[in-house]
Amino acid sequence: MSQPKLKSTSSSSYCVSVGEILDLLSCSITAGLDLEKFLKPLKLADNCLSDPTAKIALEDCWRILNAHYNMVAEESHQLAKRPLSRGTTRLIFNNLLHCNTLEDGLRSLAESYNVVHGGDFNSIRKHGNTISFVVDDRDFPYNREPQIFAIELALLGIHGALSFLTQKPLKVVRFSTPRKTLPDFNHHLNLFNAKIRLGYGIYEMVYDVEQASLPLIFEDDMDLSGNVFAYNMSMLRSAYPDSEEDPFGIRVKRLIEEQFARNQPRDQSLIAEKLHMSVATLRRRLQDSRVSFRQLIDEASAEVAVNILYEYKSIDVAATTLGYSEIRGFKRAFRRWHGETPAEFLKSHNITPPKKPH
Repeated sequence: MSQPKLKSTSSSSYCVSVGEILDLLSCSITAGLDLEKFLKPLKLADNCLSDPTAKIALEDCWRILNAHYNMVAEESHQLAKRPLSRGTTRLIFNNLLHCNTLEDGLRSLAESYNVVHGGDFNSIRKHGNTISFVVDDRDFPYNREPQIFAIELALLGIHGALSFLTQKPLKVVRFSTPRKTLPDFNHHLNLFNAKIRLGYGIYEMVYDVEQASLPLIFEDDMDLSGNVFAYNMSMLRSAYPDSEEDPFGIRVKRLIEEQFARNQPRDQSLIAEKLHMSVATLRRRLQDSRVSFRQLIDEASAEVAVNILYEYKSIDVAATTLGYSEIRGFKRAFRRWHGETPAEFLKSHNITPPKKPH
C-alpha cells in the first residue's frame, strides 16, 4: 500500500494567490504547458492551479516555480528580454563565499544581479540607522508585463539566504513595494514581519544598520546556490517553529532539507536533537503522522536529484551529492522516485549532458 501524500497547506501557513503563480507561468501555459503533467512529479493535486482566486501554501509555490524554471531552463520565468540561463543563481550566490558580513553579502548580490541583467537595477542604500537592498525595475527590459510578485519572491529569497548564512533571524524594518493592496489572507509579505509600504515606485528591503556587521558563516562544502529553497524553508520554520497546525512530518522534512543545504548527514539522531526529543519519540511521532523517516528522506532526495540533473546535467554529481557510493544504487532509487532512470529523465526532458573530454 502506498504511503499517503503529505499536505503542506495549513491555516497557519503563509499563502499566495494561485493567480499570481499562473501569471508567472503564463508564457509556458500559452505555449501549451500541461499543468496536470507538470504538477505530477511534485505530488500536488492535479487541480491545485485550476482556480486563480484560490490560495496555495508558499512552500508549494516555491516548489512549483523551481520546477518551472527547471523546465524552461531559464530563471526569470521568461520575464526578462535578457534570459537568465539555468545556473545563473548558482553563479550569483557563489560570490557570497568572498563576503565576510551581511553588508558585504548585500553588496555582492546587488552587483552580481546587475551584471547578469546588464544594468544598474539593484543597489545598496545606507541612510541614518538603516541599510537597504533596493530594486528599481522601472527601466528594466521586460519581455512582458512586469510581475510585482516575482520581485517580491526574489527579495524573500535573498532575505532567507542571508538569514540562513548569518544564523540569525534577520529583522526587516520596512519593506516597500509597488503593490497597491495586500491580500486578505496570511500572505507571503507577512514573512518579512515588517511594516509594508504600498504603492511605492521601487522595491526596498530595509534592515537596521546594526545588523550590517553580522558575520556570514560558511560551513565546509556548503552548496550555497543549490539550496535557495532550503533557505526559504528554514525561514518559514523559524517563523512558526512550534505550530501544532503545521504537520509534524512537514516540520521534519524541512529539517532534512536544511541538512541537505548544510551538506550534513540526514540521520534521525541529528533531526531528533534539533526537535529536542529522543529518536524513539521522533519515530513514534512520525508513525502517528503515518509517514516514515525514510519516506521523508526519499521525498527530499527526489527533488534535490532533479534539481541537480537540470543544473549540472550530470548523473555522477547527483549521485555523489546525495551520498551514493555506487552509481547503480542512485539509478535504482531515481527510478523508484520518478518511474524512469536518470538517463531516461535527461532524454525525456531534453537535457543534454556536457561532452566528456577525450
